[in-house]
Amino acid sequence: GAGELGETNFVMRAMAGGVSGGTAASMIEVMSTMSADPEARRLMNDPYTLTTDRAAEPELGHQSDTPIRRGREIAPELDGIWTGAFVMGATNSRIVRRSNALLDWAYGRKFRYAENMSMGSSVVAPVAAAMGTAGNAAVLGLGSRYFNKLPRGLVERIAPTPGTGPNERTRDKGHYRVETYTTTSRGARYRATMAQQGDFGYKATSVLLGECGLA
Repeated sequence: GAGELGETNFVMRAMAGGVSGGTAASMIEVMSTMSADPEARRLMNDPYTLTTDRAAEPELGHQSDTPIRRGREIAPELDGIWTGAFVMGATNSRIVRRSNALLDWAYGRKFRYAENMSMGSSVVAPVAAAMGTAGNAAVLGLGSRYFNKLPRGLVERIAPTPGTGPNERTRDKGHYRVETYTTTSRGARYRATMAQQGDFGYKATSVLLGECGLA
C-alpha cells in the first residue's frame, strides 16, 4: 500500500575484485557492432531496448546512463558523498526496465532507474566522480561510433584474454555492497542493501545463480 516506485537509484558503495576476460570480450563485441551499424547503435542507446512492448513504455524524458550527482540529490543518508557513473549501468538499467515490463510494470509506470558509484566524501571525491563519469561517457559515446576504427589486433593485445580472470585469492578477498534508494508515488522512502563476500564477477555471481536456480 506504499504506492508505485518512482525515482530509484542503485549506488555501488564498495567493491573489490578482478577483471573478467569474458566480460571484456563481450564489451568489445558490443562496441564493434554499435560502431559498424547505426541501427544497432540507435537500439542500444534506447533505455527501453529490451522491453517487451516499446510502444507501451512511458515517456519519462532523458534517463542518463552516466549520471554524476551529489549524494544528497539521491537520498539524505548520502549527504557529503559524491557519486559518478557505474560502469555496468548502461547494461544493467535496461535489464531492470525489462523486468518491470515482464511484471506488467509492477514497479510502477513512472519508475525511473539509474546506477551510480560512490566516490566517497574526501576533497578529491568530486574530481574522481567527474573523471570516472567522463571516462564512462567517452567510452559509450566515442566507442559506440568509432571503435571499429581501432586495429583489432591492438585491442586484443591490450584487453584481457577470454577465459582469464582473477586468481583464487582475489576471488576469495573480493566483495561488494550496493544500496538502492527509492521514493514512491505516496511519498514513502526505502533503502535496500545487498552485499556479498567474494569477487563480484565470479564467486558472488555463482552464489546468486545458484540461489536463483533453487528459487
